[in-house]
Amino acid sequence: MTNNITINFTKKTIELSATYGKKAQKYGSPEYKELQEILEKHSDYTVTIRQCQHKHVKNNLSVKGLTYDFMERYITKYDNENITDYENKRATLSSYYDIKIWFIEKYPEAIGNNEKVNKILAASRRKEKEIISA
Repeated sequence: MTNNITINFTKKTIELSATYGKKAQKYGSPEYKELQEILEKHSDYTVTIRQCQHKHVKNNLSVKGLTYDFMERYITKYDNENITDYENKRATLSSYYDIKIWFIEKYPEAIGNNEKVNKILAASRRKEKEIISA
C-alpha cells in the first residue's frame, strides 16, 4: 500500500489521491490491480477521490490581458514617440516580469486599478531588495 491510498474505517471509504485515482482507472495498471486487491478485502467500502489539501493562494499580482502585444499597442496609441524605448526594453530586459514592471511604472493608467498597481510595484520593490541583500 502507498501513501496515495487511505482506508477510512470510520466512514468505510477508500480514499485515493487525485493522481492515483486517474492511474487506477486504467484497466490492468499496477494502481488498478492494487485497488482491486484492497476492494476484495473491503468489498463494502466505497472509493472516493481526496480533494487537494493545500490551498491555492493567488498572489493577485497578475494583470489579465497584459501581453507584449497589449503593451505595444497601448504605447503606439497613447505614447508613440516612446515606442523605441519599449523596443529597447524588449531587446535588453530578459523576462516578461521586468518588462511588465517597467510598463506599469511608466503607464499605471493602462491598468486602471490603482490598488493593484501599488501591490505589484510594492512586490517588485521587495523582490529587488531581496536580490540586493542576498
